Amino acid sequence: QKPELAAKLHDIFGHLRAEDAARYFTLGEFARAGGSGAAAFERFKKALSLAPDKAPVVQKTLETVIAENPKAERIRMELVDLYFSLKLYDKIRPQLDRLMDALPQEMPRIVEKYKALRSQQPKDVDLLLGLMRAYLKARMPKAAAKLALEGLPLAKETPKAMAAMQLFLGDALRDLNEFAKAAARYRLAWQADAS
Repeated sequence: QKPELAAKLHDIFGHLRAEDAARYFTLGEFARAGGSGAAAFERFKKALSLAPDKAPVVQKTLETVIAENPKAERIRMELVDLYFSLKLYDKIRPQLDRLMDALPQEMPRIVEKYKALRSQQPKDVDLLLGLMRAYLKARMPKAAAKLALEGLPLAKETPKAMAAMQLFLGDALRDLNEFAKAAARYRLAWQADAS
């Protein structure tokens, strides 16, 4: 597999210095091994900055690497950045949802990515729920509660979304030690889910 990856990367970045192609090979190796490879990511960014027109090809390569290595979460984070640069917003949320569970230490960065994505798609209820979940995982219950209250009108047409919104609002209120209010929201979530 190593020669295939090297050949693929050489085809993509053949016009760059051999050193840059080697950087891509390193990235692929870290991805395949599931390692963190912080240095590889820096090299990846540098090489991509030298050939921004190759971003769609890099996207496909990274998607392949992740498909072969589902636990390569650091590369998944880089793929999210690439999706942002290519304005592929519909591909970002599923990646962020996965990253929340896999990289809890990256919650501040994940929250920022969700917020940036929300600015592009402000009425997307699933995105709103993802951001609320991110706020809760990042221990930001005030932000989650505020967002839930803003999002309730958007979720009123969809019982499942309303139930999830009420549930997350209940969780935020619980984390804020507002237990009676949280219990009321949990009841509303149950009622919305039952309808």
